[in-house]
Amino acid sequence: MLRPTPIKWHELPKANVTSRTQAIQEIKIFYWFADDWVLPMHEGQTLTFYDLRFGISEDFLKGYWGISVTLDEKVYWEFFPRSISFKKVKDFWYMIFK
Repeated sequence: MLRPTPIKWHELPKANVTSRTQAIQEIKIFYWFADDWVLPMHEGQTLTFYDLRFGISEDFLKGYWGISVTLDEKVYWEFFPRSISFKKVKDFWYMIFK
């Protein structure tokens, strides 16, 4: 049985993305692939686009992968490793179905 609890909301700072950056083919594909569930954030001299579709808990708010774009418009695919133990999967499963 589900145990309702208050929702903990988060607000993440969304970066402004120029039309020139939005026109990069990889960025357009990434937005399409993620069904527009994308969060662009400035991180130093890099603009990183996070796929938010699987941000299910506080540990995974920014998702598992994304794209980084440097000032000279080089694009890098990113993977954001997370520590996923069997216990975390078991706890999540229990949270949903018990």
